[in-house]
Amino acid sequence: KAETIPAVTKLLRIEQIKKDARARPQPERNDHVGQRELKEWQAQRDEQIKAVEDTTIGPREVPGLKVHLCSLVAPDSPAGKEWMPVYIHSKLMIVNDVFTTHGSANINTRSMMVDSELNIAHEWAEVTRALRRRLWEMHTDKRGAQDDPAAAFKAWQDIINNNKRLQKDREAPDAPLVEFYYGEATLKDLD
Repeated sequence: KAETIPAVTKLLRIEQIKKDARARPQPERNDHVGQRELKEWQAQRDEQIKAVEDTTIGPREVPGLKVHLCSLVAPDSPAGKEWMPVYIHSKLMIVNDVFTTHGSANINTRSMMVDSELNIAHEWAEVTRALRRRLWEMHTDKRGAQDDPAAAFKAWQDIINNNKRLQKDREAPDAPLVEFYYGEATLKDLD
């Protein structure tokens, strides 16, 4: 979902161009052939970077894969004001309505093996399915907790589209569920 973080995606692609580039020529000042090679190298790299900067990052179609990347806003966010984002530190992963892991650990090696984090994990389908349904009902105002993935995906898309329109018109949200979008050009890798 590169389109949800377009500025960061561009920075990552530019970093990859720099990493993949052949070694920068380092000619002596009076080496005219070497200086020309350096200018060509720089021009090619600048052209590649400009192409990335000028690109519009859109969704990538992957056959058989449909994903919504969402965030939450306070359902009582008032019209005429910025919607209040909801911050939840807890991490939850539900897989196929069977497996659940829930706690403070991020889903990465550092959190799972090094940091002082605590999660529970279980394979208890009745509990997992009920939890997923309850959360989806809460975040979609009882309209997106279907067990049929295609129906749930469509219901979520309808809510997301409606909330985009409402947010643009500075009205109150229809449901807490909104499409995730981060437009800042900040790239950090602290892990």
